[in-house]
Amino acid sequence: MEVSHGGPLPPLLHRTDLATRLADVLARVWTHTVAPTWERRRRLMEADIVSRTAHLSQGGWAAALNDMRPGMRWLGDGTLQINLHNYPPRHIAGARLYFAPVTPGMGWVAWDKVPDYAIVYPCTGALADAGTTAPSQPLCRELPGKRSP
Repeated sequence: MEVSHGGPLPPLLHRTDLATRLADVLARVWTHTVAPTWERRRRLMEADIVSRTAHLSQGGWAAALNDMRPGMRWLGDGTLQINLHNYPPRHIAGARLYFAPVTPGMGWVAWDKVPDYAIVYPCTGALADAGTTAPSQPLCRELPGKRSP
């Protein structure tokens, strides 16, 4: 933690049970936040991966990357524009590229000194909004067990 923090930790974090307490917090977050919706989230991420793979095989890197996040686009010759900010494009030829779809509507990128890049991006596509919006009135009448709101 001191390496990630960039210096000494506050005295409050100098304790022998820190790892156990952090593990307990992560377990609680999983149990109460992620687990109840995990199956739906997993299906969304799997569908997104299948869709991205199809885009890649049909249209190359430009088709797979250009709509992952605002401003991201493949420039060709191993060069990726990361976002709309005034940063130079990244030359990523020969780098390892990791993709991580997430269900919250936000994403980010990360890279290290070694040629590793991670693109964390929000799931998109037909299934991304499934279950978050009510069907239209005419559709409600056609769905068994659904009633108009």
